[in-house]
Parts: sequence; structure tokens; C-alpha cells
Amino acid sequence: MSADIGLRLNPILVHEFERQMRSRYTHLALTVYLVVVGSLAVLLYTTSFLSSTRTVGSNGAVGAAVFYFLVGVLLILTTFIVPAIAANAISEERQSLTLDLLRLTPSGGGYIVGAKLAARFGFAVLLLIVMLPLFSLAFMLGGVELRDLGIAVGIVLMSMLTYLLIGICVSAHAKTTAGALALTYTIVLSTAIGTPLIALLNAATLFGRLPTSPQDISAALAVLLDAATNAGLGVSPISTTVFALSGLASGTNIWLNVSFSGSAVLPTPLIFFIAIHLISSAVCYAAAVRRVNAPD
Repeated sequence: MSADIGLRLNPILVHEFERQMRSRYTHLALTVYLVVVGSLAVLLYTTSFLSSTRTVGSNGAVGAAVFYFLVGVLLILTTFIVPAIAANAISEERQSLTLDLLRLTPSGGGYIVGAKLAARFGFAVLLLIVMLPLFSLAFMLGGVELRDLGIAVGIVLMSMLTYLLIGICVSAHAKTTAGALALTYTIVLSTAIGTPLIALLNAATLFGRLPTSPQDISAALAVLLDAATNAGLGVSPISTTVFALSGLASGTNIWLNVSFSGSAVLPTPLIFFIAIHLISSAVCYAAAVRRVNAPD
């Protein structure tokens, strides 16, 4: 039965999954990763518990601290580790002179890119899954709700998909794996860290320089600036997660908010994040498929 299923699957996908999951380095990386993160989570729990006063709600504060720490680890994993998983997806085939052989298969560029993406996304999701039991410690102590975890995991999964596709797209166009890795990290870090910082700095600088008359021009500029700030924050999973979780904690609307001028209702960074990452993923996938199908 399993053999029949395997034969019906894309052979490139089967090969990629076997190579990704049967490697001893995969199991070693998962073990070390889980031991380190679990030890740090327990250490944080012990430190927070011993330093907190024994009052009503103190356990909730400790649980929230553990939860935010684990979410931070997921964001670091997504930003700094996931892009490296995909940066060699196509470039290693080109360097090994096997890309032309893959092109000769009846699968086509779509199946090649899809197989590379599926194998790497499966490994990235596995890194997320092995962390989920650690979140039970936070829920046991209280201070967080299931919706907080759902929002955080949703942002992380969408970011993983986008960053993997960025890496595959860059890898498809790069001649070497080193060049693909460098360019992938440049794109990911500039969008995940640089863009929200620029958005916040521009907002803080320009809001003090808006014209005061006529009033309608000032209000329009304020709305545009606020929308641009939300869009800039929505590019990054880090700033989007901070906004969404802080909004849930304070009970504010995480989907729509009122502009600083009070004259319009705008999409929040979470809405911009979903739109930007869906569009970016589609564009990167199409560009990678087109490059794989094109002869060198």
C-alpha cells in the first residue's frame, strides 16, 4: 500500500523528503534545538517563578513570560534559520550539473519548485511542531489564551512559507549557493528588521512636520502616513506579532484601527502582513518556476 502511494507521488518530492528527513544531521539538529530551547524555557520559568511574589495572578505573569519567550524563539527561527534551508534548493542542482536532468523529467518547473518547497516547508513545520509541547507550560500557568498561540503560529507559518519561497526564487536565479544565501539573508533581514524600523522612524519624524493648514490636507497626509506605517510594520513578522499580541492583551481590534488623526479606519499591520506575504509568495513562486523552466 505504501509503495503504491509512493509511486503515485511526484518522484522529485519523494526524493527531496527522503534526503531531508533521513539525514542524520536533521535528527541531530532537531535534538539539539529542542534541548536548548526546552532548557532555556525551564530556566526562564524557574527564574520568573522564584523571583515573583506569591500573589493572585503571579502564575499568569510567569506563564505569559514563558509564552512570549517561546514566540520570540519561533520568530528568530523563522527569520534567521528558515531562509538558509531554501537558499540551496536550486543552486545546488545547478552546481552539481543535475538541474538539466530535472528539466528533462515530465514534471516541469512547477513540480520541481513545489517539491523543493514542500520538503523544506515540512522540515520547518517540524521545527515548529516539536516546540508546541513547551507551550503547554505557559497554558498550565495561565496568563495567555489559545487565540494568542493561534495568531502567533499563523504568522510564523505564513512567514516560513514566504521566506522559503524567497530563498528558492533567489536560488533559482543565483549561480552559486553562497551567492544565493547572501542575497536571501539580505532580502529577509532588510524586510524583517529594516523596514519596520524605517516605518517607525519616518512616522515619528514626519508626524511633527505635517502642515497645520488647511486642515483637510493635514488630515489626508496623516491618514496616508498612518497607512504607510501600518504597511511597513506589516512587512515584518516580528513587528506584526508584537502588534497582534499586544492588541489581544489590551482588548483592541487587531484587524482595523483608527488613524492618528481620527478621520479614517485603516487596516492594521496584521491585514497588511497577510496581503503582502500572500502576494510575495505568489510572485516568488512564479518567478522561480519561470527561471527553472528557462535554459541556462
